[in-house]
Amino acid sequence: MGEVSSALNHYLLLLICIFSFSYLANGEEKAVGYGYSVGSVHSDSTGKWLEANLHLLNSSSVYGPDIPDLILLARYGQLIFPSNLYLLSAL
Repeated sequence: MGEVSSALNHYLLLLICIFSFSYLANGEEKAVGYGYSVGSVHSDSTGKWLEANLHLLNSSSVYGPDIPDLILLARYGQLIFPSNLYLLSAL
């Protein structure tokens, strides 16, 4: 009985792989996203803050509308929490 069950499991796994690959081969692939280009980069005099302006390369509606322009702010060093930042706990 164990050999039959093992052979059946291998057969089912083979069928799943075949159907998965045929679906991927026949399906039209959509790009999830194309990314952003960096418009400009600025840093402060201490070299600890970095600001970059990002512009959308090409839109994709896979997960909804894209944000055309972003500002990336990064800080190197100790973690800080501004007074206007609120942390929400997961429900």
